Amino acid sequence: MPVLTRSLAACFVKVETTEGTDAVPAAGDAVQLIEHATFAWGAEILNPQTDLENQLLDEAFPVAPAAKWGEATGKIWIRGAGSAYNGTTIFPEVHAILQAAGLSATFNATKEDYDTASTGTKSVTCYVFRETDTGAFVKYPIVGARASRLVFTFSAGKPIELEFTLRGIFVQPLDGGFITPTYQTQVPPPFLGAASLTLGALALGNIRTAMVALEMPLRPQLSGNATDALAGYKPVHRKAAFDIRPEGARIADYDAFTQWKTAPQNALTINVGTGANNKMSLTADKATIFDAPTYEDDGGLWLHKLSGLLTPEGTNRVHVSFGA
Repeated sequence: MPVLTRSLAACFVKVETTEGTDAVPAAGDAVQLIEHATFAWGAEILNPQTDLENQLLDEAFPVAPAAKWGEATGKIWIRGAGSAYNGTTIFPEVHAILQAAGLSATFNATKEDYDTASTGTKSVTCYVFRETDTGAFVKYPIVGARASRLVFTFSAGKPIELEFTLRGIFVQPLDGGFITPTYQTQVPPPFLGAASLTLGALALGNIRTAMVALEMPLRPQLSGNATDALAGYKPVHRKAAFDIRPEGARIADYDAFTQWKTAPQNALTINVGTGANNKMSLTADKATIFDAPTYEDDGGLWLHKLSGLLTPEGTNRVHVSFGA
C-alpha cells in the first residue's frame, strides 16, 4: 500500500442558526490548520448485556449504543481579516470558534469584540476533511458542537497559536464533498513589541511565553425526544486561567511572592500586531496569581512561572478584540 507522506486536511466551522441543524459551512468558513486535526468518536449511552440469564458462560452481544458524539481538536495561527470588519460579512477567521467557546460577538464601529458570556451561547457545525492515500477525501461532520477548551499561546517572536476542542452530535462520515477553502491571507502577527503584555503596573521584564486558557466542561442533553437520544451539549462551568513566564528578576524588581500571598487583582493586557485589520488584543480586568510562584532553569537562565485565574468580578472576564 502506498504511504502518503504529506496529505491534505481542511477544517470549516460555522455558527448554527438552529442548534443541532447543519449550518452547511462553505469555503469562507475555513480555518487554516497548522497541523492535522484529530477526531474522536464515542457514545454517552452504552448498552452491554452482561447480566442476562442465558445459560451460557459468554456475555450476550451488546445493544446498539445511543447518544453518539464526535469531537474535533485543531490548532491554528490567529490572524486578522486584512479588510475592514463590518459585522455582517467580514470577520476574523476564529469568529465561529470563539462563539462556540461561550464568547458573545459584537461589532463596534471598526472592530470585532468577543466577551465571555453566560447566556445566549452559540453552537457550531464543524466539517473536517482528510485526504486518503488515493487522493480522495473523507468528510467528518459534527453538528450542535461547542468548545470544551480553548488555549491561546503567546511565544516571543512567534504567531499566536489557538488550540481548540469541539464536541457535538455525531454525523455519519462520508466520502467526497470536499470544499476548496478560502483562507484569510494576512501574515499572522508575531508576539513582540514594547508593552505587548502587561499585568497591572508590575515590571515583568523579559517575557518568554504567556498562555490564556478557557476550559468549559460540557454536559450532554439526553432526551427520548431527540434523534439518537442526544439533543446537544451545554457548558456548565467555565475556568479562565493564565500562565506567564518572565525571566526571574530581583525581588526588588518584581516580588512574585507578595503577589501570590496577597492575591491582588491586576488587569492583564496582551496586544499583538500593528498592521491594518491584522491585530488582536486579549484583556481581562481581574487576573490573580493563584499558584505559588516557581522557577524553571532554561540552560542557566532562570524563568519565573506565574499562573492564576481570570475571575469574573470585572467588566470583562476575558475580552478578545480584533481591531482596524
